[in-house]
Amino acid sequence: MMENIGHDAVLSLSTEGFSTALQSFKDRWQLLTALSRSDGDGRTVVHYCAAYKRSDILSVITNSMGVKEIVGLLSNTDVEGWTPLHRSCSYNDTNSFRVMLRYLSQDMRYMLLQKTDRMDNTALHVAVSNGHQAILAAILDAVSEDQWINLLHMAEFRRMNVVQFAAYWGKRSAIEVIKDHTLEDFWLDLVSTPLPCFPRYDSAEDFAYQRAIHWIDEYRTAAKIQKVLKTTDKASE
Repeated sequence: MMENIGHDAVLSLSTEGFSTALQSFKDRWQLLTALSRSDGDGRTVVHYCAAYKRSDILSVITNSMGVKEIVGLLSNTDVEGWTPLHRSCSYNDTNSFRVMLRYLSQDMRYMLLQKTDRMDNTALHVAVSNGHQAILAAILDAVSEDQWINLLHMAEFRRMNVVQFAAYWGKRSAIEVIKDHTLEDFWLDLVSTPLPCFPRYDSAEDFAYQRAIHWIDEYRTAAKIQKVLKTTDKASE
């Protein structure tokens, strides 16, 4: 039975092999218990499938579970506080991300995407810190416009919002995706939020902080000019 083999062994299975392994469970509760079992790092089968891009196995799992069970599996956190969604966002795995969320309502997706790790990072923070544009688009598709704005405003442990966090990590491509998919007034609000002051312990951290200040100021200035130009155009009509 699958409950007696390790996560590595599960990952070695084909889609058909995994489906066959699931048939050995007497009921869904027994299956859920096995899928929720974690290793020494707190990672479950779902964490590993998200990390190793096994959307095929994740598809079998979500097809075998009810909505509440799926939410429970996606709520499990490892020693870093990462959920399986954090893992898929870290590896820019849009297939696994979409498969894990496909049967859930928009509100359920939003609830899961609000979960933070030990450093207060959401899955969105993880995506932007790696500059992953594809997974950003997947997150956009998963939530409503209001929920997207709220996720952007969520702050990590140094109190940086997602745009500031992306600037700190030097991920301009991620910032551009956010800018292009955020309404003008909300974007101006995001880049007008003062960058929090926090201790920097070496030159690299100080460089990253100064870069964030420069980039955010640049985006804020451009957004203000754009707004003035639009106001002027309307007034002249």
